[in-house]
Amino acid sequence: MPSPNNKTSELEKQHPFKRLHSYFLPAIACFVFASCRTASIQHDVSKKYSASELLEDVTVLRNTLEANHPSLYWYTPKDSMDHYFNSIAGSITDSMTEAEFRNKVSWVVSKIRCGHTSVRYSRRYTNAIAKAQLPVFPLAVKAWDDSLVVLSSAFRGDSIFTRGTILLSINGRSPKQVLDSMFQLISTDGYSDNFKNQVVSFNFGAFYKSTFGLDSLHTIRFLDSNRNTHTVRIRNYDPKSDTISRRGRRAATVYMPTRRQIKEAQKLSRRSMTIDTPLNTAYLRVATFSSGKLKKFFKQSFRTIRKQGIENVVFDLRENGGGNIMNSTRLSQYLVQKPFKLADTVAAISRKFRYGQYIRPSLAYKISMFFTSNRKRSGRLFFFGHHVIRSLIEKPK
Repeated sequence: MPSPNNKTSELEKQHPFKRLHSYFLPAIACFVFASCRTASIQHDVSKKYSASELLEDVTVLRNTLEANHPSLYWYTPKDSMDHYFNSIAGSITDSMTEAEFRNKVSWVVSKIRCGHTSVRYSRRYTNAIAKAQLPVFPLAVKAWDDSLVVLSSAFRGDSIFTRGTILLSINGRSPKQVLDSMFQLISTDGYSDNFKNQVVSFNFGAFYKSTFGLDSLHTIRFLDSNRNTHTVRIRNYDPKSDTISRRGRRAATVYMPTRRQIKEAQKLSRRSMTIDTPLNTAYLRVATFSSGKLKKFFKQSFRTIRKQGIENVVFDLRENGGGNIMNSTRLSQYLVQKPFKLADTVAAISRKFRYGQYIRPSLAYKISMFFTSNRKRSGRLFFFGHHVIRSLIEKPK
C-alpha cells in the first residue's frame, strides 16, 4: 500500500497500482482510479504484475467502495456485487499486464451502474502508450443500438470504407457481439446504453483494442452504397510507418489559419446554431457541457430564437458525453417553464473516509461536506445545494 509520506518504496516503484488513488466526490458518488505520479523513465506497458499484488488491489478497491460509496447497491444487490468481486478475485491466478487487469476491474465496477464510478489506466501507462505510437484499428466508427457505421478511415484515399458504410461484422463478430463485449467494460448510470454508445463512438479503435486486442489483419463484412455485401481484409494503421511513407511526397500548399480562426473553429466544434427560415426551425448542436463558453452561447441563442419568433427548436446532443453539471442545468433553465429541482437525492455516507489514503483529495472533500451538507434521520449526509432552480425563459414583451 502507498506510504503515507512522500517517499516511494521499491514495491511502489515496481507496481503502479500501489500508487492507485480513488478520487471520491461524495456529492455525486464518484470514484476514479488513476496513478498519481509520472514515471521519470519509459514505462514497460507489457510488464506483468504478480497475482498477489493484483489481488491486494482488488481487496483495497472493494473495501474502499463498500466503506464510502453511497449508491453501491442502488441498482445491484449486495449479494450480486459480492459475487462479482469474488469472481474476479477467483479469476486472478497468474500474473497480468496492466491492460489485462484493468479489464477485470472495469468489468466489476461497471456492475455498480454508476456513470461516475469508472476505471482508467495509470498515468504512466497512458503516457507510455501515447509516446509509443502503436498500430491502431483503422476505422472510426459510430455505434448506435446494434449498428456500426463508418465515420472515416485512417488511410488517405480509402474508396471502400467511406463515410456511411454499414459494417456487418468485424473478425466474425456481429455489431451486437462487438458492442455487448465493449459495454461490459464501460460504466453508466442505471440501465441506459446511450452513454456507452457515445463513448465507444468517440474512440472505437481504442475500445476495440482494449476489449479484443489487435490482429495484424481484420476481416470486415459490409454493405456498399448499393446494399451489396462484401468482405475484405484490412491491416491496422501504423502511425510510424504510414507517416514516414508520406514524407517523400511533394508537400502541397497548405493554408495556415490564424490563432483566432483556430479558436473559433474549436468553439464551433463544441456548439453551434443554425436557423432554417423556411421551416421556422433552429438547430442547436451541443457536443459537450465541459467547454465552449456555453452560458453566453445559450443566452445569445435563445434571445435570437425569441426575437425571430422561431417556433421549432431541435437540440442535437448525439455527440455530447457530459461535462459540467451547471452547464447542463443552464440549458434546462431555458427549456423548463417552471422552477425545478436539480436532483432528488445527493448524499454521502460520512464525512470521515475509511481507507482515506486511497482517496484524493480527501481533506478537501471533508471541508466541502462540512459546509454543504447536513445529516438526516437515515444517518446519511445530504447536500443541501440541490435547491429549486428557476426558469430562464424570457417572456415575450
